[in-house]
Amino acid sequence: MSSPSDDAPTSTGSIYFLSKEQVDEESVRATDGDIASAVKLYKYYLLVASDQDQAIRWLKLAATAGDEISQFNLAKILYMNGDLKGALHWAEVLRANKYPGIDNLIDEINRNAK
Repeated sequence: MSSPSDDAPTSTGSIYFLSKEQVDEESVRATDGDIASAVKLYKYYLLVASDQDQAIRWLKLAATAGDEISQFNLAKILYMNGDLKGALHWAEVLRANKYPGIDNLIDEINRNAK
């Protein structure tokens, strides 16, 4: 039988919250190449701390380390922020790796670059 707290709604903030100590620990791991830590920091800064600059910093680190989902998310964010050159770069990286559906994003970027 479940307790009342088991059925309590969970917020995005509580799912991705990190304490100062956890941020410090994840930062060290991410800087040392741990993609999962970089992604965790990206989500924390995007969804909890509302710091897009820091979120993009950690997303770029994960993308540079080869995480395809991070590469796709970075391409989309750069595109939405008007950095078509940066967006196209990451989309082309994904195309080279045969990422499914990436041609649609590349076409969209190219249409808006004209």
